[in-house]
Amino acid sequence: MQHRSERPKEELIELLFATLDEGDSGMLLPDELRKGAEACGWEGDDNEWAIQYGELCTEFSINAKTGANSKQFAKILDKKAGKDKATGRELTDLIELLRLKEVRAVVPLESVKSSSSQKAAKGVVKTWKRMSPSYILLREFSLCLRGKCVDVDDAWGNFSSKPFARLSKQDFIDKLKLLDYEGDAAEVFSFLSLGNHFIMKKHFKWVWNLLEAEQLVRALYRLDRRRSTAILPPSLDAFDVDDDDDHAAMLRKQTQTPSKEDLMAKANSLFSADE
Repeated sequence: MQHRSERPKEELIELLFATLDEGDSGMLLPDELRKGAEACGWEGDDNEWAIQYGELCTEFSINAKTGANSKQFAKILDKKAGKDKATGRELTDLIELLRLKEVRAVVPLESVKSSSSQKAAKGVVKTWKRMSPSYILLREFSLCLRGKCVDVDDAWGNFSSKPFARLSKQDFIDKLKLLDYEGDAAEVFSFLSLGNHFIMKKHFKWVWNLLEAEQLVRALYRLDRRRSTAILPPSLDAFDVDDDDDHAAMLRKQTQTPSKEDLMAKANSLFSADE
């Protein structure tokens, strides 16, 4: 009989995806992706995960609200998790490690007889890659704009009075100095323009929205801190980050021990009311 580690790599990645997909939704939501990241060596608290999730959504074109599909997850494994050259044995150990974490709370470690489980229990192989310098820089620029401007229109207005204007590199640098930005303005322009000679309002809109994924994760954790894995369903299409603290307080007041389904239904109702 063929050993699991001898299966094709693509099949093992699908099995790994299914192991993380606890809700059987066909998508990996923030908390599910976090478990996969931690199994590959990522370390950090809730706030740091929010930032990391933001980078993943940006780098791999993930819809923050619906999560990553299997193809996006495979790319994360190759390019971010450092598993591009992983052998079948290594992927099998990773699957066993994740499964072991699920049963560890109720099953004594010494009772796990599987040799692969025993090997996986020895520890995490840290292959997760650090956050890219480009994302760090663009995130800092986004934070700068959000700290000094009301919205993207206000942000663009600090650079041009014309909505369809095109900013040259020097124009951008000169205007950015007036905002007391302390980062590398030239580098910001290079990353935003993607090799072009000009940037436009659409680039400002993109960088303004760069923080939406991490804001979403923070909102999820604030909805119910008693549930560290609280997630939003794919059907939740809108929420107001600025008001979510009030919503979370209201939600906790109205229900004592809500089920996960009740919590998500109430969150959906509360956030949708802001539209």
